[in-house]
Amino acid sequence: MTERRLHETCAAFCRGQVQFGPPRTAEDVCGEISGRITRQDSRFHELRGLHGDLLKFPSEQKCADDSTDKKNLCSDRLVSARMATPLSKLGKLVQSEWQGEHLKVVEAWKEHPDGQDNPSSLHYEGRAAVVNVDISGDDVIKRLAELAVCSGFDYVRILETTDQVEVAVKGPGDPEMVDEEDILSKQMFDEAMNTADANDSSTECLEIEQLLNVGDTYPSGQWSENDVCGPLERPLYRADQNDMKRLYYYAFNDVEFTNEKGGTWCGVETRLCISCDAVNSTASWDWCSTRMMTPRLAIGLRIMAQTAGADGIEIKVLNGYLEDNEWTGHTDNISDLYRAGRGIMLTTTNENDTGKLAQHAICAGIDYVRYTNETYIEVFVLPQSDYQGKLVYDIDDQTYFEVNPPTTLNDDYKYPSILNDEDVKPLLIDGHNDQYTVYEYYKLADVKDPSNRYLRFDNGLLECLELVSDDFGTVVNIVHGSAYRTRSTNQINIDTRHSEEKWRFEAGQAVEIKPGKTTSDQALVRLATSIFRSCTTFLRLDLRGIGLGCHFDRLYLDVRPLIDGSEMEFITLWNADNTTYFDEIKMLKDALQKGGPAIAPINIGSTCNNIPLGEHMTYINFQFGQIESCAVKSRKDFCNKSRSAREKEVLQLQQRMTDTAGFDRLPRKEIIPDIEACLLHLCGGCPGAGLVWDEKIKACAPMIHKYIDKAARPFPELRNKASFFNTASPVSSVHSLACHDGNVCVESVQLHSILMPLVTSRFRPNATSSLEFMLFSSEQNPTPVLELVEQEMAYKASGKVNVFIEEDNDVSSLRQVLKVLMAYNKNVTEVEFHVAAKLDEDLVGSAIQRKIDVWSKNTCPNWSRFAIVPYTIHTIHPSRQKRSLKRSKSRNEARSRIHDWEMEWLIKLI
Repeated sequence: MTERRLHETCAAFCRGQVQFGPPRTAEDVCGEISGRITRQDSRFHELRGLHGDLLKFPSEQKCADDSTDKKNLCSDRLVSARMATPLSKLGKLVQSEWQGEHLKVVEAWKEHPDGQDNPSSLHYEGRAAVVNVDISGDDVIKRLAELAVCSGFDYVRILETTDQVEVAVKGPGDPEMVDEEDILSKQMFDEAMNTADANDSSTECLEIEQLLNVGDTYPSGQWSENDVCGPLERPLYRADQNDMKRLYYYAFNDVEFTNEKGGTWCGVETRLCISCDAVNSTASWDWCSTRMMTPRLAIGLRIMAQTAGADGIEIKVLNGYLEDNEWTGHTDNISDLYRAGRGIMLTTTNENDTGKLAQHAICAGIDYVRYTNETYIEVFVLPQSDYQGKLVYDIDDQTYFEVNPPTTLNDDYKYPSILNDEDVKPLLIDGHNDQYTVYEYYKLADVKDPSNRYLRFDNGLLECLELVSDDFGTVVNIVHGSAYRTRSTNQINIDTRHSEEKWRFEAGQAVEIKPGKTTSDQALVRLATSIFRSCTTFLRLDLRGIGLGCHFDRLYLDVRPLIDGSEMEFITLWNADNTTYFDEIKMLKDALQKGGPAIAPINIGSTCNNIPLGEHMTYINFQFGQIESCAVKSRKDFCNKSRSAREKEVLQLQQRMTDTAGFDRLPRKEIIPDIEACLLHLCGGCPGAGLVWDEKIKACAPMIHKYIDKAARPFPELRNKASFFNTASPVSSVHSLACHDGNVCVESVQLHSILMPLVTSRFRPNATSSLEFMLFSSEQNPTPVLELVEQEMAYKASGKVNVFIEEDNDVSSLRQVLKVLMAYNKNVTEVEFHVAAKLDEDLVGSAIQRKIDVWSKNTCPNWSRFAIVPYTIHTIHPSRQKRSLKRSKSRNEARSRIHDWEMEWLIKLI
């Protein structure tokens, strides 16, 4: 952008933007003076002369002409260094607004009191001026005041009686002139510059990095400095105070600089060139342009000076920041990044060391190095927002730093004020090369407005889209123009959008997405399912949630902070276009918020492909493939001797199953092969592990499932009545609570009663001996039939389910049933855990949560619930547990006899 075009843009932007408040004096706003300055005063050096003819000075009719010696200048040409910058900028804006006109400085520094001014007037320190233009019109002075505000004056007032504008600036020590955070950042950077030294990594780099040859670049390849560091958005101007805040003045003498040459204006028509050696000022107006550069370039040069000096190489800076007069004649053969202070041209006192100098630049962290010719190299850096260089992304070897937009676009890229109080505020980055890949599936172009160079994007939202694409099975399509938006773009049609969809585009925290080129209600529901499943868990760890808006052909998605006290409301959902699929998504949202987490396996392929019992019994939950952990030497002899007894049990079980299933529902020929496969053909093995145990599950599960499928009433009414406890406990104090008072437990189920004679049956290997063995003992011939019945009951339950925990290991013992209830059964609305008073409720809750965390990552979502069922934990009152123990006396005695059957057998022999 040319300088004239820049000022035209700024002037246009200022139109109508200025609001003038109630009248106040310049001293009220900018502070009083320290004391009057005179030509003979020791403080006269604080004033700067305004040279050239950009500004007109009516007082020159009565005093000397323009001179290079400020002592001979007319007083109105003398101002403070802080005043010189906005006054020069205003002169440029006036030329852009009214071509051919000049800003007239009616009054500036006053060296003699005239008896009419306040003795503490800012004019006596050169911090105030009165200006106008030679144009008549009602709006001319108001427009001039608007341009003055945009020029950077701290105080602007229209003098209506004289059709003039009074302007003023604060003093250099005013605490309001700079932000405290900026001051601290600058101080920290100065400390780093003062202590910069070659570190171990730089030394190691020099040992590894190879020398460049003439014409080589770093990075190598067909890269230019614009490709790597980003092209120039617009030049920086000394007359713009905001521009100058982006540059750092390199005051160190560890490298040699080319001095500015006196005698012509430098950078700004009102500024006379001065020698670099004479500069000792904090005002950017006084700085030597050769020493002006961005902080990132300054720290790189400082490190180079340290490492190259240790290598005996002296560095000389040929070109640094180039201002307008220095740019003339360079446009065809020098990078325009010099105009932003992001490039310097370096040489050495010994031409043979130029290649080594390039090596030192690379190891100092310079982003782009070019060995231009035998005599010099050029180095360039990325833009960054401040002295600290906040790293935003470092993905696929691409580094992104926070940047500031051009000063004329500050308001358009400003962070939305309505979101200012949130902890996570995405930073602005330079998206000049929008083909860079961020993460696996998306490029900057996917989330960037093609008409704008800069963008914000929340890393959490990008990670969410990546995970959704993995889960959905294809890359989710971001609707063009619906990701990051500048303020002016976002304002388009903002009043017609849903209230939840107005501001997060400006923060880079919102997108509109589609599942593909064409959409359907079910595709959008599937997409929402993937979002809930993939994003909510990791976002909640950062105390963040999502917003989801349902449109007729797309979904609006954003990330947002959770509200204190409402952390469970981590999904905000709305129906933007009165869609028909909204209710389905709301059901998913309710399931996740009331329970959770969502079922989201780490490796969905291996998880969903591992279905040993087939798709019709995916909910049956055993750990297949476990190594046997018991001795099996005596099992073969036991199986041979028990075969006839098992054949008899097969027939008896078949008879009981056929009789209880209902008339002609389960004929003998239909069920007997399944019973034989379960009880007769398989024998031995270890309980809970091993090949034989796995085969028994695969054989017995179809038998149990077939009975349940064929029987007229395999289970009693289970809605809001199903209860579970550790049935393996021979003496239970919660049995009565689980199995009576309207509750139904597995021991109350008819199929359980049918199987009990089987699992407690005994046989005599020798008819002449009294020695007995359990036919299906865990030691010799374990069977999974009772566990299968319990899991089938868990899958048939609905509504609220009760689970009773009386011992520390009950959660572990019930884990398979609990997984069926909480991860697979879609008809369960809540699980209530009732915990014995002697147990620590928090420890039980932790044990449950550990199981849930595992289940959510190893369960196939194709057949499971969308999210883990919600649960609550309650403590059983000791009196209830005591009564239950008393009421369960008969059951416990019977179970104890089964458990201690060997003792019972020995007693019979006595």
